[in-house]
Amino acid sequence: MKIKLLIIIFCGFVSSCSSTKEGKYDGQIREDFKKYIEKIDNKSITPAASDLFVDAMVLQQQEKWAESIIDLNLALEQDSSAGIYYAIARAYSQLRRNELSIQAMEKSLDLNPRFLPTLEMLVEMYVHNNNIKDAIIVQKKILEVDNSLFNRLNYANLVEMYKPIDAIPLYEEILKDDPKNEKLIMALLELYKATKNNDKFKELLEKLQGLNSTSTTIGLQLLDMYLNNKEYSDAVELLNKVDKNVPTEDLKKYYGTVGYRMLYDSSMNDKLVINSYLDKIDSRFYFDWQMHLQAGYLASKIGNSTLSNEMFEKALKFSDTIPDIYASIGLYYLQKMKDSIAIIYLADGYKKFANDSRFPFFLGVANQSLKNYETSVAYFKKSNELNPEFLDNWIQLGVVYDLMGKGDSSDYYYEGALKIDSLNPLVNNNYAYSLSVRGERLNDAEEMSEIALSMEPKNAAYLDTYAWINFLIGKYDRSLEFIEKAIKQGDASAEVYEHYGEILMKLNRKDDAIKAYKNSLKLDPERESVIERLKIIERK
Repeated sequence: MKIKLLIIIFCGFVSSCSSTKEGKYDGQIREDFKKYIEKIDNKSITPAASDLFVDAMVLQQQEKWAESIIDLNLALEQDSSAGIYYAIARAYSQLRRNELSIQAMEKSLDLNPRFLPTLEMLVEMYVHNNNIKDAIIVQKKILEVDNSLFNRLNYANLVEMYKPIDAIPLYEEILKDDPKNEKLIMALLELYKATKNNDKFKELLEKLQGLNSTSTTIGLQLLDMYLNNKEYSDAVELLNKVDKNVPTEDLKKYYGTVGYRMLYDSSMNDKLVINSYLDKIDSRFYFDWQMHLQAGYLASKIGNSTLSNEMFEKALKFSDTIPDIYASIGLYYLQKMKDSIAIIYLADGYKKFANDSRFPFFLGVANQSLKNYETSVAYFKKSNELNPEFLDNWIQLGVVYDLMGKGDSSDYYYEGALKIDSLNPLVNNNYAYSLSVRGERLNDAEEMSEIALSMEPKNAAYLDTYAWINFLIGKYDRSLEFIEKAIKQGDASAEVYEHYGEILMKLNRKDDAIKAYKNSLKLDPERESVIERLKIIERK
């Protein structure tokens, strides 16, 4: 408050604010104080009242609130003013006598309705009591007296507390007069975000980033907005702007974020934008294997295998002592179902890091996919020797032996997997299905299938397994219930529809069964078992 500031200034002029009243101030200080009172109150008060007012202010500075009220009441006996009543209100407020404080404020404003210190104090009181509506009314009166930037901001802040959307035009108007006010820009950004005004949000965030080109926090926020809107060309352009303004580690956050989002956004296939990004990697991150690795993935995504291999080779060239690089490249090609290429990188990694169980495991996966089952088993067993507690090794050995028609070996590895994790849904489902295909231990298979479903009740494959086991046991109605649940999940395979057809045939619903078989062929046109089944139905 302005009067409080004056008190601090006065205390700086004298040797001690706690000295005796007599002879305490020289004539100049008294004169300055009188001028100040006249300035804020637009009314001169008598010298006697002025002296008592000064004494009261000193007491308030010393937090002697009750004593100050005595001097202020004596001052009122000499003269009255809005300033004296304001000081009384302030003292009562500090003593938590709110009713008396309000009464004093009312008298202050009766004498001078435009007295700013009292109006400001009234706003504070309303805000403290969470009465924002009345605080806004009073703050509007303050603007009629002093339309300063500070008061306009206070008014906008109060309006935002009461009705955020109404504060937007107020902040926008203030921003015209104070275009570099970052706190104001941040407040507007939050409001634009809350009201989903995306265009304004983007425009203002770009402005803020321009004011703070070295701020990684603001830059990444803008980048995230571009990427969420799939505005990849703008994102790459932002990389150009921040290139020389941020440290290398922060720059990596920018590039890494853009690369990751372009890589995993299936709708992003703009070769021009991706190539523009890739062109920068070598010059910015020449020795960074992680950035080269990501660049290799991106190059592969747009079909540039030459550049992809070049990036992968650079990642390996500068960091060939890191097994993660070989494993990451191999896994990437496995996910892309390019098993032969994956084997090249994984085999190189296995030569360098023979004790890393990931390499024989991934080599086993690649060879399994290529139907090199004997080779696959050999790799999985090697991985199992290196890491016998790795559950996936046991599962895959169970799967491959099952594909090879070696039921006893398959059961051995599934049993081993259950010893590691008896409630694992994948182990229980796969083991149960393997037994059902062989028509063996169907009660055990049903129990394991129930365990899998209890863990993942909406898994279409698990629902299909349970349905098929019930079909084999002869529980056809229950089998139908669960096969239809599997289909409703929206992820049904050709095998699921084939099973659906079998169940419907058993229930004498021939027409529905034919539809199910045809749906199976839509997903797998060369599925011989279904083709043959339809031929049999047609002959009947």
